[in-house]
Amino acid sequence: MQKAVATYLVDPNKLFREGLKKLLTETRFDIVGESAEASGLAEGRTGTQPALILIDTPTGPENLNRDVALLRAAMPEARLVVLTQTM
Repeated sequence: MQKAVATYLVDPNKLFREGLKKLLTETRFDIVGESAEASGLAEGRTGTQPALILIDTPTGPENLNRDVALLRAAMPEARLVVLTQTM
């Protein structure tokens, strides 16, 4: 059995977060928390330190750069996966 990966979801769209949680059910990715903004996670509002952070900030590259820098500073050991779409 594979070791569970503590995973945190950051996405402003609650429905999208719920869909991701459903997709990751019964996988090795254990959802330990979620928030609409990166600042909630960076301020330590989660009990478990995530090993993986899935982040989507569709409001523009400047916000994504800010959020990634914020999370990198707060949780340097966590892996970040940026979810994005092209228009």
